[in-house]
Amino acid sequence: MLKLLTISLLLLTQVCNAQFVEKINFHISPIKSISEEPFANSFKLQHAISSLSVAIKQEYSFDGSYLVADRDTFYLKQDEHGLEVDTKFSVLVIFPQNVSSFELHYATIRDSINIFLINDNPENSNLTISPSDSYKSINPDFTRPSMIDQSVWRAGLKEPDFERIVHEVHNVIIHHSASSNLVTDYTTAIRNIYLYHTKVRHWSDIGYNYVIAANGDIYKGRDPGINEQDMVMGAHFCSSNHGTMGICMLGTFTEVAPTDAAFDSLEKLLVWKLGKDGLDPLGQYAHPLNDELNVIAGHRDGCATECPGEIMYSRLGLMRERVNNKIIIVGIDLVDQHNNVLDEIHLFPNPFDQNLSITSAHQIESLSILSLSGEAIKTIQSPTQEIDLSFLPTGMYLIQIKSGNKTLLKKILKK
Repeated sequence: MLKLLTISLLLLTQVCNAQFVEKINFHISPIKSISEEPFANSFKLQHAISSLSVAIKQEYSFDGSYLVADRDTFYLKQDEHGLEVDTKFSVLVIFPQNVSSFELHYATIRDSINIFLINDNPENSNLTISPSDSYKSINPDFTRPSMIDQSVWRAGLKEPDFERIVHEVHNVIIHHSASSNLVTDYTTAIRNIYLYHTKVRHWSDIGYNYVIAANGDIYKGRDPGINEQDMVMGAHFCSSNHGTMGICMLGTFTEVAPTDAAFDSLEKLLVWKLGKDGLDPLGQYAHPLNDELNVIAGHRDGCATECPGEIMYSRLGLMRERVNNKIIIVGIDLVDQHNNVLDEIHLFPNPFDQNLSITSAHQIESLSILSLSGEAIKTIQSPTQEIDLSFLPTGMYLIQIKSGNKTLLKKILKK
């Protein structure tokens, strides 16, 4: 095993109550062949840490490199958010419990290595957290789910101070943090991500608009200042964030699925956001990185990345359907707010007795009658102005009207 040539410890940030970010820098001689067994170094620290990230030169790879701490192994993967020209950062390794020693095994890394050590403050690492009260959104049919405010999870850490950019959201991008699924102190996890983004990556604030924990808790992410949480531009989508909102699921979902609680909270958050803003869960909206970007999309839809993990990504189709069905039940018209093609469609009378009349300034391709659960009852191609629905029992139904690439959904009531 090769001895270290140089090691130095540089204190980057020191704040109150033992919160810190430190950097260890050391140099590896390139003389040893990278085909041999991985190098390994042990580190004993004066202060316990809650997370760390490794930075290497761009020409090297994290392949085959890993950490060992408290008998747990953490494989290093490249953080594909905000790529730097000369440096690669590993995904933040968040430890299930604070550690005071670890081993670094590096297989194909040579030259300079930087290790960023983070402690979010052990005195506050187990804060008692209760989601804030929910409130009614602009559309009274859609209730914003309960969330944990920045002032709660960020207690004791320095607030961000930067000029926010407010924008209109057309695409919601789903991420995973790629951190250990063994982590159960979710407040410590988001505090460490915040310190990593701001003190190590030197971003203005945490990159995501929202973070969802395995227990279903929703954390407000990037601080909007006086603006709306869901309207402030983040830093999460392949360096092209305009028109997007970022939601990060805590954990790694390459081989396992997120918990039901986390998946349900994601659904609630999407129903609220898409419902109040009139965004189609099954639709697409062109983005500079993808002309056919889904309204509900994964990070990998914008650039070459594994995020949000193979299993999570494979379930986005199911999530789109679930969100669409929930919005249908509420009865919101899923019309593109920037296109008036369907604005002149009128249904009357509603409630109706036997027949339902329909008028439109545009050609209607098809009309479907659905149950409130979204099951098709009858579909009519090129319908006439008057539709005979006398066969329907008394009750509430959904009508789906397609014109071009637009879809209108409304509730109708049979008397």
